[in-house]
Amino acid sequence: MHLTKSSLGQLSFIVLFLFASANIFGQNQLKKTIPNRTATWNECISFYRNLSQKYPSKIKLIADKNPDENDTFYHVYVGSGLALHKPVIMINNAIHPGEPEGVDATMMLADELMANKKYEKVLKEYDIIIIPGYNQSGMRRRSCCSRVNQDGPSEYGFRGNSQNLDLNRDFIKCDSREAMHFTKVFHTYNPIAFIDNHTSDGADYQYTLTCLSNAPRLPKAMSEYLHDRILVSINNQTTTDGFEMSPYVEPMKQVPDSGIAEDVYSPRFGLEYATLFNAYSFTVETHMLKPFPKRVAATYSFMNALLFEFTEHKKEILDARKTGMKQLDDSKEMILTWKLDTAHYDLLPFKGYAAKYKASKISGEQRLYYDEKEPYTKNIKYFRYNVPGIMVQKPSAYLLPSTWIAVRERLEWNGIKMQKLTVDTTLDAEVYYITNFANRNPKMPYEGHYLHTNVEVQKKKEKITGHKGDYIIPIRQESPEGITMNQYIPETLEPQATDAFFAWNFFDGILQQKEYYSDYVFEDIADSILKNDPKLKEELVNKKNSDEAFAKNPRAQLDFIYMHSKYFEGTVNRYPVVRIF
Repeated sequence: MHLTKSSLGQLSFIVLFLFASANIFGQNQLKKTIPNRTATWNECISFYRNLSQKYPSKIKLIADKNPDENDTFYHVYVGSGLALHKPVIMINNAIHPGEPEGVDATMMLADELMANKKYEKVLKEYDIIIIPGYNQSGMRRRSCCSRVNQDGPSEYGFRGNSQNLDLNRDFIKCDSREAMHFTKVFHTYNPIAFIDNHTSDGADYQYTLTCLSNAPRLPKAMSEYLHDRILVSINNQTTTDGFEMSPYVEPMKQVPDSGIAEDVYSPRFGLEYATLFNAYSFTVETHMLKPFPKRVAATYSFMNALLFEFTEHKKEILDARKTGMKQLDDSKEMILTWKLDTAHYDLLPFKGYAAKYKASKISGEQRLYYDEKEPYTKNIKYFRYNVPGIMVQKPSAYLLPSTWIAVRERLEWNGIKMQKLTVDTTLDAEVYYITNFANRNPKMPYEGHYLHTNVEVQKKKEKITGHKGDYIIPIRQESPEGITMNQYIPETLEPQATDAFFAWNFFDGILQQKEYYSDYVFEDIADSILKNDPKLKEELVNKKNSDEAFAKNPRAQLDFIYMHSKYFEGTVNRYPVVRIF
């Protein structure tokens, strides 16, 4: 066959995979074709255990026993000493075990980090933390066929964990033991870069390697450096390796020809969870229809390129991060939601396949297919600009009543410092009242919750009593880089934020009224209230005149009077976390 520069690059990586896989699956693999299989959970952990025994001063397999279950969670430390406090790059694998490229590619990488002297400078400048297989129970649920759209491997794990949760929706709500463990590891090492390895779904195109980054959401200095420098450099190297990289392909309509979008995701996902703690974050997505060994090699290529880019330009990367954190700290407002700016876009040279339609053999209707005999390269619209949606003034702190234990626990797991009130204290505060919200799907739970969306609030200035034992949560928190605004705090405590604890039902108790009235008793009381409050009576008359349905609903009229009386409890829909300035 004719070997181009690209195919030579791919060939070198396939050869590397062949030899590296010998260390994973046994030396007899050297006499066979490249294996179309991924390591099992036990093979993966045994590999790292053996590697740590071979190189005890450089690599450690660290176990964290789950006290309530048989599972032991593991992470791998790679470096030259835990006490040296170097910056950390973190790699996460098998959050979706049916997308296992990262498991095998990272085993290859760990072996190379130990054996190849070219990585000495990398390990001098950085420590590397590896989650070998995040979803352990999913890795153990191994089969051939749950990923029907995917080309290999021959067997793989299952997307959900033992609770049937998608762990890449669990970083904020933290329902799973896996998320609790991850949170602990993440905040032990405070990574400046986070890589989460996946396989794509969706459209067909020529690329094996695509990547989604958190550039749209980062502070300006970090965002620009990530988009203009880091991603460009990584793509140059992966292209040399034979794996030209595309931005993650999220078509604006059905096919990439319509343009692709780079939205700001929410921090239920690992990509944006890492953003809340000022890490450069990458979701590697290799294409489902490319052969598994090729996908592994592409994942390896990306991680390898990132390590050298972060090593060669460490000062610039850290400086951009420091500047970005100051920009965040200096801002007067906080962005709670984002919107894709569809009026602005770049033109992206894109290598796709012709999208065509033909009659379905099942339904007889027109169906989409991609014709790989008609590859194309053409400019498509790349919508990568996002603008703020809901913004709020930055408070100095929040007050969390001590009764909301599940919320406090999650703040603590994420390293949030809180000051406990030692005496009852009167505070001037801004209080939210929930005035409206929708549910993602009121008939079907989403990841174990009925997720609230489109939350609307009314703000009121009130004097409130912070009780002894309640928690003051300053929005500026200490970090290894100094004192700065912590994005996790408003993202979880502001009820209009997409993945706020309110959205995930942690505060649903406030939404239910507890005291009511009997109509036949309250009729006379309501009449007395109106006689003594002419203004309220006028409001009632105006509402009856302007709202025909209200005018025909006696109960609604009694409710109106009740809710404007001293008898109404007043705390229903009152959000319990208050803002302090």
